[in-house]
Amino acid sequence: MLSVIVPVYNCEEYLRRCVDSILEQTEKSLEIILVDDGSTDHSGLICDSYMKSESTVKVIHKENGGLISARIAGVKAATSDWIGFVDSDDYIDNSMYRELLDVARKYECDLVSSGIIKKKDGEEKEEILLDHFSEGLYNNLEKDIFPTMIYDFDYDDFGLYCNLVNKIFRRDLLLSVYQSLDTSVTYGEDAATLYKYCLRCNSIYILKSAFYYYCIRNNSMSDNKHPELAQNTYKVFYSLKNDFISHRCRNDLMRQLKRYIFNIEMHYLEKCFDINPGVLNEWKFCYPEDVLDHKFVIYGAGGCGQALFHEIRRKKKDCNLVAWADKAPEKSRRQIDYDVVGVEDLKDYDFDYIIIAIKDKVLADDIGKDLSSRFDISYERFVFCDCEEESFFSKALF
Repeated sequence: MLSVIVPVYNCEEYLRRCVDSILEQTEKSLEIILVDDGSTDHSGLICDSYMKSESTVKVIHKENGGLISARIAGVKAATSDWIGFVDSDDYIDNSMYRELLDVARKYECDLVSSGIIKKKDGEEKEEILLDHFSEGLYNNLEKDIFPTMIYDFDYDDFGLYCNLVNKIFRRDLLLSVYQSLDTSVTYGEDAATLYKYCLRCNSIYILKSAFYYYCIRNNSMSDNKHPELAQNTYKVFYSLKNDFISHRCRNDLMRQLKRYIFNIEMHYLEKCFDINPGVLNEWKFCYPEDVLDHKFVIYGAGGCGQALFHEIRRKKKDCNLVAWADKAPEKSRRQIDYDVVGVEDLKDYDFDYIIIAIKDKVLADDIGKDLSSRFDISYERFVFCDCEEESFFSKALF
């Protein structure tokens, strides 16, 4: 049996989709615990309605204490040996827990990890994230998991993605982790929990399939400014450091931890000071140089677009730049000392070329075709800027 814990806070718009996806699981030996963390909207009432109509649903109402405290309350109330987490604005494939529990039962491991499907509000495109390990059971964690668990420098990415929601855990091990976890951590709490948990595991199974739909809302925490991130980072670092320094793999673990903390600090720079860390990387661009001798528009104001702009300015060709456009101009203006315009504003400008400054070539081509159709611009007037990005910091500092 597995207890699925859903921390709930002011998510009435998405809550039913979330809970229904758990109720529709093909695995029926589930206990669902909805933890209302002091919601001020109708989320608490929705939770109670499920408890009245579904025998497998329990509800906990508590004062607002944050995500970790809500999860702890759920784990303590759980009656199953296995624990899963689902965020209240996300949802899961109906086969998720059957697949994960089948693995847990067969191999008697301490953790089963699967993938995540990322979806952004209003966009059809999906991104699938899978751990950078081959599928299978891992018993020698010090040799096979810990050297790249937090950060795999070959991939320049997580080794084992730190999200809790795509995994299942043994309740007793999870409770031992929560005894030493700072409940005030609000960013990086998944990493602080997972990597402590892994040090307590004897075996881990990596499943290279994705069942969890992680929905990114435009007003989610990741899009807001949080001045307390600096103090938060300090807490995450020392929470994990205290476990790592006494471990036999401490050198590998501490190196990875410092790289992870660096990532959090880059996030801090962007969210609190509107500094796009991508601009600091080394960019190599390839495009027809003569385009810069004509009137041109840059489309794309992310890290790629900003790096391209700086290159054009160094070449003293920015005098021919008539407009810089992006689909989210207001957000871009916070990062750029330039009047970035919206896509619809392009019709007001006279130009010869549009340079698409988007690293993803498929996305860049889609954008070019869309703009060509919407504004009746010949496709030959679009310049696709091939680029390579190399993170200077990962090599220089770690």
